[in-house]
Amino acid sequence: MRILIVEDEESLAELVANRLKKEKYIVDISLDGEEGLYNALEDLYDLIILDIMLPGINGIEILKEIRKNNIKAKLTMNLSNNSSFKGTINNSNTGEVNLTLDKTSTITLTGDTYVKSLTNADTTNSNINLNGYKLYVNGKEYKNS
Repeated sequence: MRILIVEDEESLAELVANRLKKEKYIVDISLDGEEGLYNALEDLYDLIILDIMLPGINGIEILKEIRKNNIKAKLTMNLSNNSSFKGTINNSNTGEVNLTLDKTSTITLTGDTYVKSLTNADTTNSNINLNGYKLYVNGKEYKNS
């Protein structure tokens, strides 16, 4: 399995890559959005681990280009380290994106969003602002507690 990590924090990218390499995966790293998009569009990867907040092109724009070009890689999107995102991650009911949030990150929706899975370190879910829109996780509507 070949994996692309698109993450601007080099130490974090290297940490994840080294762990995956120990498990015998082939791993490439891109440290900014432009390089990440270029590598993703090569269509060589089975999995793309994609940071949302990136210099240059953000992860959401990369996701849009990946889908527009029919790249079939599975996607995991991450929001961490006091980051905040306002937007729509995946507005089609394909449910192919896995979303991971840490306790310090926040997300505010600007449209209905569909994800395959949601991992949220903030168990109160106070870091998710639905903003009047719906979030669907694996086809089921997510209810903010």
